Amino acid sequence: MLPTISAVIVPAYLRGLAAEHVTGVDAEVRDGFATSVMIRSGFDGFLYDLLGQDDEPSRHAFIERVTMSRFLLHQFDDWHA
Repeated sequence: MLPTISAVIVPAYLRGLAAEHVTGVDAEVRDGFATSVMIRSGFDGFLYDLLGQDDEPSRHAFIERVTMSRFLLHQFDDWHA
């Protein structure tokens, strides 16, 4: 769901800024969003206590978090290209 959520949040925020007559800040907003989400959720999202666990629910949870972090890192990289 992250691509869908991301695709909604940034344009909505930009529309809100435009409604307040703040324009021309698209790159800064995208940068701020990508950076803050990467720092807040990308690195802090790992479930380190699950490392070494051999049960399926733990592996699944850890893989989901790695997948989320990978998406956020690619988004950050794409928006900084």
